[in-house]
Amino acid sequence: MLAAAGEIWLTPHDLYSSSVGVLGCKVNVNHMAYWPEAIGCDDICVEVTNPKNGLFNNWNYLETGHPATEKDQIVPSGGFTANYKTVDPNNCRQFINGTASGKIPFSAATSINYISNCVLNAPNSFVAKNFELWNVYDSQCNLGYNEICETPDFKAGFNQAKCPHTLGSQDKLVGQDVWNIRYPSGTFTEAKGPGEP
Repeated sequence: MLAAAGEIWLTPHDLYSSSVGVLGCKVNVNHMAYWPEAIGCDDICVEVTNPKNGLFNNWNYLETGHPATEKDQIVPSGGFTANYKTVDPNNCRQFINGTASGKIPFSAATSINYISNCVLNAPNSFVAKNFELWNVYDSQCNLGYNEICETPDFKAGFNQAKCPHTLGSQDKLVGQDVWNIRYPSGTFTEAKGPGEP
């Protein structure tokens, strides 16, 4: 479980990915961050502040007060120390912009271990009560289908979601793009899926 508060060393990450399968096409990736510690089922929303005044855009904003797309404001250094504290997960709902339910969008094919752990071992946690499984294979939303799947009955030992199309499909998904802001140029590039050039 993540400590409630502390210091963290921040470096720029300009390519979106999610180890637990949060879908980048359905969240504001400029408010997501790689985290060096394991994340539980309740401590998924973290407030980061720079004592002097994530992804690259957040990192740049914390250091300069300007987004990374303002090229004359890009930070040339490799990192800095900031403070963090875990906050109510509802504070991060504003960054979920691709689900009608407002629930956290996870990949039905790749998130099942994380989700089942929360449902079985922390049933009253925020994630256990606020997740949605989608038939999108990769967190960059390049493969699969833009459709919601049925949650398996974890208590009965099932661990595969039921989807309208084949679960984990490698079919090309169109129209669910994720855009990275590249370091240090501040330019936008479309995120690529597994095996894409």
